[in-house]
Amino acid sequence: AKEAARAAAVAQNVHSSQPTAPPEEPTADDLWAFFIERVRANLHLILCFSAVGGKFRSRAQQFPALINGCTIDWFLPWPEEALTDVAKHFLDDFQIQD
Repeated sequence: AKEAARAAAVAQNVHSSQPTAPPEEPTADDLWAFFIERVRANLHLILCFSAVGGKFRSRAQQFPALINGCTIDWFLPWPEEALTDVAKHFLDDFQIQD
């Protein structure tokens, strides 16, 4: 009963997201393909790992896709002067109302 309700909900979502109704009812494969397409287009993940210690190395070896299929941004502490300069650059033209 739950599966039928889920399939009906997905079918309704398929119909409501298309500009015109399809000429025939979608198959289970059509629904699954639509679902996967929407997940790939809309699912975003952010994973934060500390590179200190052996856990990061261990996870990278166990799950190579975490490294191969991702963008890695490595942030180091910024000097206070750099933080101040960036803030001034973006806030110089900003008018604060009292």
